[in-house]
Amino acid sequence: MAGRGRGAGAASRTVSPRASGEGEVRRSGDMARVVPQVKTEDVREETTESQKEEEVGGGGRRRCCRRHAAHLGSWPINPARVSVDSVASRPSVELTTPSAEASHRTSADLANGHPPSSGKTAAELEADMEQMRHDYAQAEKQRQDEMHAYLEKIDALQAKLTYLAKETVAAAKEANASTGGSAAERLAAKDERIALLMQEGEKLSKNELRHMQTIKKLRAKTAEDDKATADMKRKLERAERAEVDLRQKLRRAEVAERQAKERSNQLAQIEKQVDELRVDRENAAELIRTLTTQLKEAHEKAVRAEQQAHTKAAEVDKGKIAALENELEDAQIEKKLAIDRSRSETAKLREELDRQKERFKVTELELKTEISGLESRLEAVRARAEEATSDGSVGESSVKLLRQIETLQSQYSLAKENWESIEGSLNARVSQLEKERDEATRRESDMRKRARDVSTKSRTVEEDLEAAQEHIRSLTQELRTAQDELQSVRTKLTTAETALADAKTEAEEQRNIFQAELTQRLEEEKLKWHRSIQAPQALRKVSTADLSTLHSSRRPLTRVISNDLDPHSPRSSSRRSSLLPTHHSSTTRPQPPTEASPILPRNDSTHSLPHPSPSIPETEPAFGESSSPNRTINDLVSTSTTNAAGPSVQLVERMSAAVRRLESEKASFKDELARLSAQRDEARDQVVLLMRDVEARRGAEARVEQLTAELKALGERYEACLQVLGEREEQVEELRGDVGELKRIYRELVERKVGADKI
Repeated sequence: MAGRGRGAGAASRTVSPRASGEGEVRRSGDMARVVPQVKTEDVREETTESQKEEEVGGGGRRRCCRRHAAHLGSWPINPARVSVDSVASRPSVELTTPSAEASHRTSADLANGHPPSSGKTAAELEADMEQMRHDYAQAEKQRQDEMHAYLEKIDALQAKLTYLAKETVAAAKEANASTGGSAAERLAAKDERIALLMQEGEKLSKNELRHMQTIKKLRAKTAEDDKATADMKRKLERAERAEVDLRQKLRRAEVAERQAKERSNQLAQIEKQVDELRVDRENAAELIRTLTTQLKEAHEKAVRAEQQAHTKAAEVDKGKIAALENELEDAQIEKKLAIDRSRSETAKLREELDRQKERFKVTELELKTEISGLESRLEAVRARAEEATSDGSVGESSVKLLRQIETLQSQYSLAKENWESIEGSLNARVSQLEKERDEATRRESDMRKRARDVSTKSRTVEEDLEAAQEHIRSLTQELRTAQDELQSVRTKLTTAETALADAKTEAEEQRNIFQAELTQRLEEEKLKWHRSIQAPQALRKVSTADLSTLHSSRRPLTRVISNDLDPHSPRSSSRRSSLLPTHHSSTTRPQPPTEASPILPRNDSTHSLPHPSPSIPETEPAFGESSSPNRTINDLVSTSTTNAAGPSVQLVERMSAAVRRLESEKASFKDELARLSAQRDEARDQVVLLMRDVEARRGAEARVEQLTAELKALGERYEACLQVLGEREEQVEELRGDVGELKRIYRELVERKVGADKI
């Protein structure tokens, strides 16, 4: 037994204090006392309870440990054992593990790493972020692996404790079951087991302390990681703000660069706008012509469509209205006839029923009187028979009387039965006739309701028809007003076109006159120059150069004048005038002819032509200055008009007046064009309104057609009702004939029976 106890102690080196087993011995000084044995039933109950608690989770295991500790607390156990039992490794791990996990989970998204400085670029920051994410993922994975390993170790230790508890219970059972052996051997075995259990408890406490230290280290590490991630987040936010500022600066620089490019491109675009405006003017004129043609075509189409729709709608409406009125009159007449017919029929049926009731009452009274007479005769016959029998003389006459009495009784019973059958059939017939009467009254009420419905529907149809006619009249009136407005717009458009054509012709005439005057003046100047051929050769060269300059400047002048007619020229002139010089000052140094000729066309007509006076000197220049090759067109004009200064000034004034007049005409043309465009838009709106009115008229026509179809359907239903009413009347007539035939048959039967009884 001692050997068995040692083997059990060797096998249970990691046993827990709760599995100390029964029959345990405690030393108190030098005295030793054997613990009484535990019953087998208690051991079985504890084993079953331990098995059940092992199947439950960690909470069940803790409850089992508490139960065993409470159970062992009632036994005399070594205090050292109790101190080992107080160490609960698994609950401590379970309590600290969630906090460690929470600390790790609440750590930042960035792992350990060196925070980037605010001076790094976005690419370097992204690379650092990726590296930190990778490090954080590796640290999280390592932490999860460590936690799983610790949990597996704890589960293994707990399973080992349960196994040792079972072994201890089995050893206790064997020790209690064995009868041999001495108390000293059992005490030695128990002491050895107690020593082993204490060693195991120390090992478990050391393991628990080591686990607690690792948990503390992990918590400290997570706290450091949280601090590092917080610092990293702050630095990252600063870097992002710096990056946003740099991007804003870069965006502003790009915007400034784009504005500079746009301003540089505007110079080239301004030069192209003159040609574009000329093309726009031509396109606008073409658009006006196309719009006028389209407006004329649309107006003609609208007029034709309106006339066709008006004629068709008028014809259709007239036919439909006449047909509807005829149908309505026919329906009203038929309704009145049906009502009168039904009333007369009901009156006839009521009179016939009253007559039949009176006849039945009379026949009933006659039959009752006849029955009472027969009963009195029967009583008399009975009295005679009784008298005859009482006298005792029963002969052949009494037998005959008895036979007659029996026959009379049988006839009476037969007559009574016949009368009862006749009365029942008559009552059934009367009830049937009453039912038919009620059915006829109900049908009459239904027909009246239907007639009222038909009349109300006809009234609604008439009202809808009147509303449709009123709407058609309003649409026709609106169409007429629209036609009048369109005609007025057309007249305005024609007047505007004529005014525009007149203005164009007048402008062309003024342009031709101006060119003719200019050519004439040039010819005169040429003649003057030819007369002054005796002048020096240098003066002749200068004159020819000035004449060529004058010829070259004539074409740009005409182009400038033609550009003034463009409706979009004010915008270009304002922009050109802001960039280019308007005119040359008289105090500036004259430029060569090669540079003066291209500068003149670039000047706007509104700024160069109205101010020619500064370029014309008031005093006559010296001969040396006139022979200088660096002279402009103004110097040429001044030199050429030395002998006749008055006509040249008048020519320039006339030219400026013509230009001003052309500009005023151009402004009026612009206003007229704007007014025409507004009228064109109004005409378009009116055409759209006319099209909408046509669509509304089409909808009204469709509504009228729908109402006519509904009225036709109502008429068909009314005809069907009239047919059904006629059939019902025929059935009533047939029933009346059948009733008369039955009356006749019953009368004949009654007369036959009464005659037979009398005989």
